[in-house]
Amino acid sequence: APQEPHPDTAVSDVLDQARMLTVFVVLRKIEQAMGPLEIWPETHKLKEEDGVTADRLLKASRRVGMCVDKGTAVLMNSKTWHRGAGNYSRAIRPVFYFSFLGAGEIPDGHTWTIASELIDKYRLKDLVAPCF
Repeated sequence: APQEPHPDTAVSDVLDQARMLTVFVVLRKIEQAMGPLEIWPETHKLKEEDGVTADRLLKASRRVGMCVDKGTAVLMNSKTWHRGAGNYSRAIRPVFYFSFLGAGEIPDGHTWTIASELIDKYRLKDLVAPCF
């Protein structure tokens, strides 16, 4: 069954809120029957008071399905409404995803789930080999 459309973090008026970018790396070719990631572009700008609901988004015509090749990286603002569509095939749809969090106040949402002992322990530069 498809997921309900949702953003991973809430839109806020907090001026120093940290920005979060989520990256989905597709590990095999994704076809429509496999239930691709579906994204509603530009919805990261909407707020609750704008009347955004999953039902309203489902009726919107501006939904984009990510039927993409193996190795494709899809980058998304964590406030963008999205969902995993229903997988009606026998194939699995493995995806490696991760998020980058910028400086500022941590946004509300379920993407921010990290073991407390790992907070501020690593930076991207720690995980990337130096260029020679």
